[in-house]
Amino acid sequence: MQQQDLKLQIQALEQLKIELDSLVKDLENRGNSYYQHVKALAQSGLDVNLTKTYESKYWQPDYAMLKQLSDHIKQHDIKYVEKCIEGAKAALARYEH
Repeated sequence: MQQQDLKLQIQALEQLKIELDSLVKDLENRGNSYYQHVKALAQSGLDVNLTKTYESKYWQPDYAMLKQLSDHIKQHDIKYVEKCIEGAKAALARYEH
């Protein structure tokens, strides 16, 4: 593998990591915004029982899935990409010496 190919791979992987970090942040922000909107339902005059039902049957499972996705990306995707970056940087260092 050529030095230039390794540099391009590192750049691509670093960009992917940035995108994954951004995705996690977006998921967390959207989840928090969703939470605020659900909490505001009770303040909007919507029937309390309807609000509680929505919160327990829909919002809580949705939020749990968003959190699970966010955690999965952090624990698996990002760690894999970081491992690939380390490997490519190590290969580049060997190539340059």
